[in-house]
Amino acid sequence: MTAPAPILVLAAPGAGGPTIASAIGRNSGAFGVPALNLELEASVYDIVLEMQGLRGAQIHGLLRVLAQCLGGEQSLHSVEMARRWLMGRLHLPSAEIAHWLTARLAPRRIVQPVGSGLLSETARRRLVEMYHDAELLIVTRDPDSHDHALMAQHEGAAAILLGAYSSDGAGTAIPDFDMLRDLTEAGMEQMLELLPESRAHHLHLDDLLADPAAELKRLAGALSLPSDAASLQRMMHPEAGLFAGTGPYGAHSPSDVHRFDALSQGALVG
Repeated sequence: MTAPAPILVLAAPGAGGPTIASAIGRNSGAFGVPALNLELEASVYDIVLEMQGLRGAQIHGLLRVLAQCLGGEQSLHSVEMARRWLMGRLHLPSAEIAHWLTARLAPRRIVQPVGSGLLSETARRRLVEMYHDAELLIVTRDPDSHDHALMAQHEGAAAILLGAYSSDGAGTAIPDFDMLRDLTEAGMEQMLELLPESRAHHLHLDDLLADPAAELKRLAGALSLPSDAASLQRMMHPEAGLFAGTGPYGAHSPSDVHRFDALSQGALVG
């Protein structure tokens, strides 16, 4: 059986990508996951080797998903099982893990937010090679509310970590949110050049926050997902997703998935 096409959610930090992915992933025809970051490295060996220390959090989403798929739960023991499973596949290209997960979760469609890979040409090309039949959901947000959300999260640290900053006379890094938007929008445009335009869908976060039920129903239809009342009701609660909140030790990075009302208040990045 051919695996169903994945859905990739493209958004700048602070524009709600993980929350939107979790919401869509609660539809009965989908399965929402955190950023897997498989596109950041060419092989499983490189993932295990490079995603340590300061980059250690980049593997946490993958470990949580593998723990859930392999062990049926997210616990200290299932996360260790997931690590051992990866260690036994060091010789594989990272794309093989993406294909395995997509097939494992079928007939549900995997829905994942794209993280820092959106800013790397190499990572973008890997994404398209991994998910050549993917549909894209491009999420944008009003600049003022976007800036407010970014500043609320460690005073704009996300922008600085992604290289979107300037320096004052004392050499202090100052986050540049306009630069961050320019970088992510350029990444989105290049993704659109690599995949047919017919597979791209757009969402303005402020429209969703103003009327979540209507926008989620529209998205379900656009993405050919079930639009029955039960599926739509589940989509209204991204914070109840399997990977919302903090994972177990060893895969404990926060997911940045939040309630819609928290996003509308601009208090959280999600």
